[in-house]
Amino acid sequence: MQTEIKQERNVSLDVLRILAIFMILTAHFLGWGGAVNTLTTGDLNYFIVMPIYFFCGIGNTLFFMLAGYFAKRPKASKALFIQRKTCFYSFFISLFLLIFGLNTSIGYTIKSLFPVLFNKYWFVSVYLVLYLLSFVLIPGFEKLTKGQFLLVIGALLVNNTCVFDASYTLLEGLLAYAVGYYLKKFKPQENMKKIWMLLIYFVVMAAYVVERFAMRHFGLEHT
Repeated sequence: MQTEIKQERNVSLDVLRILAIFMILTAHFLGWGGAVNTLTTGDLNYFIVMPIYFFCGIGNTLFFMLAGYFAKRPKASKALFIQRKTCFYSFFISLFLLIFGLNTSIGYTIKSLFPVLFNKYWFVSVYLVLYLLSFVLIPGFEKLTKGQFLLVIGALLVNNTCVFDASYTLLEGLLAYAVGYYLKKFKPQENMKKIWMLLIYFVVMAAYVVERFAMRHFGLEHT
């Protein structure tokens, strides 16, 4: 059993992690690099760069989904490990920037000692909170029927899209986490041919990119 799990993660899901990393890097490069905000709708590059940016924007979502798929009863030691590692890298990166004059704010450097508390890195903060909430989420998810689980996912989707601005919040991570746990518990993907899965994926992604363009055009962007 242990060998099978290792093989599955190495062949497919670990590759998905690598893909998600490249997607996040690309999205940050296009966003923070200035391309997204400098291109205009009359520019041909706008219709080349923006679909790539929208597509790569789901990189964080993939990580939250994988966290739900591999969710186990959390351990305090692991939570502390994540906290310590985040604080270590956060502080020394900020100190490096301060020494070389790339960041002149002492307050910014002090806050880097408590990155989760001050939400300096939203993904880590949300991931850590989700990990701690697993004490409650996992037993709750286990009691849900398939129909009830789909209602929960649907409610989160409607809320994140139409009601609450869930961008960079716990709700954004929770939706993907719930989807990941649903896939692990009910395994709908095992009863579907790969060709249909790929077709559905490309149709959904095409609709997603079109929706992103529309929402950006009307100034109604959401998570």
